[in-house]
Amino acid sequence: MEATRRIRQQFPHVKVVLLSMHANEEYVAEALNVGASGYVLKNAGAAELAVAVHTVAKGESFLSPAIAKRVISGEVQLGGEGN
Repeated sequence: MEATRRIRQQFPHVKVVLLSMHANEEYVAEALNVGASGYVLKNAGAAELAVAVHTVAKGESFLSPAIAKRVISGEVQLGGEGN
């Protein structure tokens, strides 16, 4: 998380896709709050990772489908510092 925060502070135009084994709401929310544009679970396939990189490179955000489902259902509360 600290690396993401520093990258975004020093190079605000750089987009970060975070690859993590953590699917719990605290990690997801913190990653997005410190400036990650994407969050991909480590068990994702190569195709999902490629989609994440391409999506973020276009200026959009990407969440692994399992994470997106939890965000939409309200299990993950976003907010704070913002990106």
